[in-house]
Amino acid sequence: MNSSHQDIAWVDRPEVCIILRDTLLLTPVLKDAFIRDDYGFDIEDGLMLREYIARHPESKEQLTTLLKRNLISVGATYNCPYEDMYDAEDQVRQLYLGKKWVKKNFGGYDSKVYWNVDVPGKSLQTPQILRKAGVDYMVISRHAKGMFHWASPDGSSVFTYSPGHYGNDLLYLSRDMNNKLKYAADETLYWEETFKGGEIQTPLLSSQDMLPAIDYSDFIEKWNRFDSVIDEDGTAKELFLPKMELKTVDEFMPLAEKKAINIDTIMGERPNVWVYIHGPGHHDALTASREASKLLPAAEKFLSIANILEPQKMQYPFADLDEAWQAKIYPDHGWGGHDGDITDNLFKENLVKSRTMGQDLLNKGTNFISQRIKKDEKLGIPIVLFNSLSWKRTDPVTTKIEFVKGRFKNVGVMTAGKKKVDVQMSSPSYYNDGSLKSANITFVAEDIPSIGYATYYVFDDIMGKTSNDSVNGNLSTYENAFYRLSFENGGIAQVYDKEFKRDLFLNDNFKVGDVFTMESVGNGAGEFGDVQQPSMVDFDKVSLHNPEWKILENGPVYTKYRLEQQIMHAIVRQDVTLYHNLKRVYFDTSLRNWSGELYREFRTAFPVNMENPEIAHEVPFGSVRVGKDEIKTAGERYTPLCKDVHPRAIIDWISATDEELAITLSSSVAAADWIDPTDHNSDQSVLQHLLLASRTSCHREGNEYSQAGNHDFTNVLTSNKAGSIVGQKIAKQKNEPLHVVVYPDTARDAFLPETNSFYEIDSDNVLITTIKKAEDNDNVIARMYNVKDTEEKVNMSSYFDIKTYSKTNIIEEYPQEVLPQLKVGKYAIETFSLELK
Repeated sequence: MNSSHQDIAWVDRPEVCIILRDTLLLTPVLKDAFIRDDYGFDIEDGLMLREYIARHPESKEQLTTLLKRNLISVGATYNCPYEDMYDAEDQVRQLYLGKKWVKKNFGGYDSKVYWNVDVPGKSLQTPQILRKAGVDYMVISRHAKGMFHWASPDGSSVFTYSPGHYGNDLLYLSRDMNNKLKYAADETLYWEETFKGGEIQTPLLSSQDMLPAIDYSDFIEKWNRFDSVIDEDGTAKELFLPKMELKTVDEFMPLAEKKAINIDTIMGERPNVWVYIHGPGHHDALTASREASKLLPAAEKFLSIANILEPQKMQYPFADLDEAWQAKIYPDHGWGGHDGDITDNLFKENLVKSRTMGQDLLNKGTNFISQRIKKDEKLGIPIVLFNSLSWKRTDPVTTKIEFVKGRFKNVGVMTAGKKKVDVQMSSPSYYNDGSLKSANITFVAEDIPSIGYATYYVFDDIMGKTSNDSVNGNLSTYENAFYRLSFENGGIAQVYDKEFKRDLFLNDNFKVGDVFTMESVGNGAGEFGDVQQPSMVDFDKVSLHNPEWKILENGPVYTKYRLEQQIMHAIVRQDVTLYHNLKRVYFDTSLRNWSGELYREFRTAFPVNMENPEIAHEVPFGSVRVGKDEIKTAGERYTPLCKDVHPRAIIDWISATDEELAITLSSSVAAADWIDPTDHNSDQSVLQHLLLASRTSCHREGNEYSQAGNHDFTNVLTSNKAGSIVGQKIAKQKNEPLHVVVYPDTARDAFLPETNSFYEIDSDNVLITTIKKAEDNDNVIARMYNVKDTEEKVNMSSYFDIKTYSKTNIIEEYPQEVLPQLKVGKYAIETFSLELK
């Protein structure tokens, strides 16, 4: 060996078993670590530490000492998630509940390393999220062996190490001594190129699922005493081997970054090739997850507002929100596996809990604020609509109203400014005197203020329309100021955009919104190099059967159509709702009586009428343009070009754009596609939602993801000028609807106006993800991100008086006062601390 090889850094990772197994395994290890300074191991994430301390609180002081002495390390996140499965704030809470919690509870230990070695996927903005939390390093696997910088579009990057495929080193480290010595020598030669001309640092990662603590002291001692070899002629030759020692990643990663010379920077999304496991494979659980991702930040916004309005009467519920967020991000990458039904049910239970807590907390905040609004009940029954998004929005609202006997014959709705709006009534019930007992009412609420509310009134409209007839639609055609839709047996034949004077879709293979089913053989998180694609075996689609449409409702606000058809293994029911004054088409699709037949999947189809459109989809804190924003390839056994990997995990929308317009589809499901999977032999882009897939766990004794029963899905379609983000905002509005409070009490000392914005920003391209109480002081935290590639100057206005603005890192540390005109760089995520007067 070359004598310039200075060090071999040994990285031992037995953390899974040590933390999660019985204390009889851990206690000797801790005791031994105090005696031997050469001991070291890495705990993969903060959740492992939390769970161990919950069982053994007496070990906290010992662990704190070990962390201070660099004998153990803890990963920066709460757990090791599918990054693409979670929304923006979910990603940040990984660092709040991981790094920030450990730092507060273990003597200021500052985790600098993010572990996520199992998942073959990396979200576009993960490096920026990490770097802005003070996390400088990332350890991954299932990626080509190497060291490199992984960057986000804003320019943030983290130094990253991959040992190659998961558990590669351990395979060789489990062999006899001679083979272990030879492997260590070969690895030192392998890393020569990375450290060319400098001091080589050779990592050997002892890592595997549920790995007990392994004692490598004999191996290290043998290596370090190895000082000569016998040549072929029998002559002993002296060796100058680099020193081998045990190191944690806290020690190794900074050293490797400093010494590494020949390394590259990569930037972009690495699509998760295990996308089927958490989305189509677990629809009910992921529905709860996606809804909780909206409810919890909305609850934080309005609870923080309520606390500022009257801090003595509404204390900010830190403990409840902490519990809800822990439940929200508790499911990591461990779906399925041996006894996977137990794991999956635990994950789902936590996600449902987070959704329930999110809804309850949101209700608590909005009810409190509603009671403090000065309402004119002479105008009618007050309804308060809360907008948790950071822009003024217009959306349809449907709510149920209960009436006092004898008071209402007909329903009208007016704004606080006494402007009458069109209203449509459905499912009415009546008292025996003929007056209304209850009804669902629908109207379009216009320009609801950013992170604020508007008050409407329901009154007895004696002079109003009693007929729900509308001239907009019939069984063959619907037309409003924006679209003309053609209905025919089997589905929607066409959507014509009047603004752009063009048909939006092709229908030579699929109708618009067609639901189809295919064979779909796959095994969750299997060891495959690419996403397993469906096949045409027993292909079926709704349009093959030519079902007829019927009109369910046709009134002054909207027209609703229904189509229902039995296809293989399920009944498809699709409702299409057209609002007369909105440029949107709403789809509500259900799979009824789904049999749970193994290895089937269901998708929708929207075959866009565009040649070579740019396909884009939302990811946490940004969007990915297919073919432009991915890394080139992951390498190792994951050989496909990343631009070609499909389907993709998405957050709220997928779109197709040409030089003129963008067609945007919202999504209630976690995965989408744009490649026609059928044998139609067409290069036409077909936007698709992956509704459901009945695949299996990758474990030979694992569970089936059959999901038999009924499932509901929603999405909205809109089209807008190319380059505009209007469609993206409409999609986000669909997934984060207006929160309705009907007939709230009014406090005696009510003081809020009938319509109000608590926080508003003046940049259309910057979106606020949360407004919350600060963790460590009495300030308010506002986090926002820029969807464009140019710096945005942002002015924030507020109902409250803001004294100072400070920029912090993403977990609210290191505040630096800034000017009131905030700067948010290209594709940047920024966190600001607001001191109120």
